[in-house]
Amino acid sequence: MIIGVKFCGGCNPGYDRKDLLNRIMKKNAGHRFEYAHEETIYDILLVICGCSRCCADYSRFSYDRIVIVSTADDVPELAPQI
Repeated sequence: MIIGVKFCGGCNPGYDRKDLLNRIMKKNAGHRFEYAHEETIYDILLVICGCSRCCADYSRFSYDRIVIVSTADDVPELAPQI
């Protein structure tokens, strides 16, 4: 499974977004994570927002499913491992 990662602009982060990504990657080991590129179609687009406003623009990305996180406590299991 390919997971594209899109960060917000970081204008008002309430937590360490990179640390959150590391925890998400650890919880979802076995899947491929990469910084999202507009020309790639992702199984999941993971949008990491630094606050509850969630103003990150992801309209130019292609994906089958989107997961948006906005708190340091939100460490989703993105997909079952096959």
